[in-house]
This record gives sequence, structure tokens and C-alpha cells, in this order.
Amino acid sequence: QTVRHLLADASMTMSENAQATMALEQDYEGAMEELRTAKQSWQAADMSLKVQSETVERLNSQVSQLTEELRIARDTISEWRTKAEDLHVKLERMSGGAGN
Repeated sequence: QTVRHLLADASMTMSENAQATMALEQDYEGAMEELRTAKQSWQAADMSLKVQSETVERLNSQVSQLTEELRIARDTISEWRTKAEDLHVKLERMSGGAGN
């Protein structure tokens, strides 16, 4: 082979190498952009999950508080019902059971 032929082969190989390198760099940049987008999406989802978790904790706390208030109200109603029944019995006794 002549030097000219070797130089032409080397030039063609360098050109192909440059094109392959450029294609790889473009693929790399595309992959990095996809990775950045995925990271942003993940961060947004993570933030949303944190907000939702905080909301759930707050709502659970409110449910606990309301459950306790309901228990107290039921206890109060039960006490009043018992007092009313006791008074009803006393009234029946005082009236001699005439109402029956």
C-alpha cells in the first residue's frame, strides 16, 4: 500500500470515529436530559408524598380528637339518660305508680 492510500484510510477512520463520537455524545446528552427530567419528576412526586403524608397525619390527629370528643359526648348522654331514668323512677314512686 502506498502512503497516500494509508493516509486516506486513516483519514476515513478518523472521520468515522469523529461521527461515532458525536453520535455517542448526542446519545449521552439525551440520556442525561432524560435523567434530569426523571429526577425532577421524582423530586416532585417525593414532595407530593411528603405533603400528603403530613395531611394524613393531621387528619389522623383530627380524627383522634373528634373520636375523643364523641366518646365524651356519649358518656355525657349516658350520664344524663341514667339521671333521667332515676328521676322517672323517683317520680313513679312519689306518685305511687298512678301513671301506670
